[in-house]
Amino acid sequence: MKVSDVPAIGQHKGIYADIKTASGKNAEGNEFKDLIVSTELETTDSTGKPYRLDKNYNLLNRGLATFRGDYKSWSGKKLSDKDLAAFDA
Repeated sequence: MKVSDVPAIGQHKGIYADIKTASGKNAEGNEFKDLIVSTELETTDSTGKPYRLDKNYNLLNRGLATFRGDYKSWSGKKLSDKDLAAFDA
């Protein structure tokens, strides 16, 4: 993506497109486990494709708590432990 080809500043509606996990070792040899949440925006680029945003949450630290907070701010709903367990990631 070119720097000039980004969504305009402001609010954009989107939907969750994908939620998955990734784990392994990074370039420094440290273990990682991430929750990766992908969102597609209704806004499209110059070719007509929707913008896609990925956000990584580090599950080895406070990533899950951060995800819960982000989810609540996006949806207005609080995720319970049961709700979180239902995510197929």
